[in-house]
Amino acid sequence: MIKYKLTDQDGYTRRNQINETLWETGKQITAKGSGNELCTADVIHYYDHPLLAVLMNPIHAGIQNTILWEIEIDKEVAHDGLKGGCKSAMPIKQIQLPIITINQKIGFGILCALEVNNNISFTTWANNWLSGKDRTRKCVIDVAYYDTAYYAAAYYAAYYAAAYYAANAAAAANAAADANAAADANVRVTITGIKIDFIKLALKAMEIK
Repeated sequence: MIKYKLTDQDGYTRRNQINETLWETGKQITAKGSGNELCTADVIHYYDHPLLAVLMNPIHAGIQNTILWEIEIDKEVAHDGLKGGCKSAMPIKQIQLPIITINQKIGFGILCALEVNNNISFTTWANNWLSGKDRTRKCVIDVAYYDTAYYAAAYYAAYYAAAYYAANAAAAANAAADANAAADANVRVTITGIKIDFIKLALKAMEIK
């Protein structure tokens, strides 16, 4: 199966850590652990789509100045809706990173939040923003005006869409407040049982001007 992986410019993940890994074309990479749990050395992590790799990087590996790899995995042993895990993978080639604008990153977060928040005030604002009718209101701590937009949009999308159910958070007019509340509660991103097609939402976000 073809999947996608981010490394730094030297081909490393978890650089300068005990379990740092060098990715090179044709080099088989095998997980060090014996289990199947994500966010551990039990599995090799990957993304199902290049867009998700870029959008989720800020809240997952947080790799700076990244390289995107097309990899072939043996089989999927874990998945939380955002990223997957396998026991063995081989880098096939480096591919071009998707170019995602700030508005598209913000839009992705809003689209994810709309999947779980039906509050009238929020949905009205969100749909007006997505359509371009009204983008005057603040979006996730002034995300449109700061360099942290990249981080905030992905943070907002993943934590809000998943943790809304995991934490049983109450719906609010401003979805970002629930996102922050979920993160503060240290809620783990778990999509089990929630039918959200993140690839579809990412592709839709790419249509935003």
